[in-house]
Amino acid sequence: MDWTTASPASVAAVTLAIAAAVTDARTRRIPNALVCAGVIAGCLLNVWSSGAQGLWRAALGSLAGFCVFLPFYLLRGMGGGDVKLMAALGACLGTLAVLQTALVASLAGAVLAVAVAARHGALVRTLGGAGRLLAGWLRRGPRPSHDLSLDNPAALKIPYALPIAFGALFIVFAAS
Repeated sequence: MDWTTASPASVAAVTLAIAAAVTDARTRRIPNALVCAGVIAGCLLNVWSSGAQGLWRAALGSLAGFCVFLPFYLLRGMGGGDVKLMAALGACLGTLAVLQTALVASLAGAVLAVAVAARHGALVRTLGGAGRLLAGWLRRGPRPSHDLSLDNPAALKIPYALPIAFGALFIVFAAS
């Protein structure tokens, strides 16, 4: 990425993504203040660069970012901070780029989850649980799984801001 020609909103997205990843890795939380700052920055920078059209871009991007991982939060497979982080990134990046970020983040998250499970000697158990979850979803539709829930103290958890940040960086750098 050439920082001299990057859009200010893209720079804000990269900064937000890195800050959230570092914070989530250290504390396992993404502060609301960081997310709010990201939404405000995304809105202001998009308005500054494109006027009213920029505000629509930020609003629709924020809505798309919020909605893309909301089902996983509702099923207790993802934390609320991750959902709000995607909303803030959507305000910066717009709808298409935040959906692309979610796709890349999902792939990166799967790789990270497999690595963490392998490191903890739980790869077979984790993959089996994921397989049972997906099979159940195919038969009965999406339902929470106690084995893979954030509410289960025995379940392995990853700081999902890391794959989200990877996705955002990949999309921003690929676009430049």
